[in-house]
Amino acid sequence: MKNQNTRDSFIFYRSFYEAIKSLPEKEQLEIYNAIAEYSLNFNEIQLEKSLSKTIFILIKPQLDANNKRYIAGQKGAEHGKKGGRPKKQKPQNNPIGDKKNYPKETPNKNDNVNVECIMKNDNEECKSELPDFINPEIFKDFKNMRKKMKKEMTERAEKMIIKKLKEFEELKSGNANIALEQSILKNYTDVYEPKTNTTKNTGIDFNKLN
Repeated sequence: MKNQNTRDSFIFYRSFYEAIKSLPEKEQLEIYNAIAEYSLNFNEIQLEKSLSKTIFILIKPQLDANNKRYIAGQKGAEHGKKGGRPKKQKPQNNPIGDKKNYPKETPNKNDNVNVECIMKNDNEECKSELPDFINPEIFKDFKNMRKKMKKEMTERAEKMIIKKLKEFEELKSGNANIALEQSILKNYTDVYEPKTNTTKNTGIDFNKLN
């Protein structure tokens, strides 16, 4: 199995570029180096400039989510080489012999959605895994907001929300997170296509921080 403490590649988002490009070249280089070191080698570099440090803190949750998916994928690949996880033992036959009174085995609802299953501590957990373009912290805040409104999302509702966010993102990079933030601010239980071009993916106009 490949060393999980290093990677050969990582995803870099347009929102990162937009947040960094207005900084002086020296600070840009420091942040780019910090992102690469954290994503490829899982080492966090301490930035001295306050603005550079702030931007990296805002970017870090997305890098953490990507690293987590990478590690989970490495574990899944290792199990695949070994022939997959050990099969669960089937329950023994009903000692009474009456099949009518024997409880039926509940079918696995995730049989057809393995793409959404991740390996965690050698156990497979099946949840709606977020696409890379969705900030997991923002999505978590959206779910918590709905929970406080006593309108907690079902698994099906979560998949439908993610599908709509994907459509927004295809129209313009960063739209998915902007739509989530918009719904959080206005207590919307649904997500809607953003109508403004000034809001950044992180919810902060980085050009005003200079």
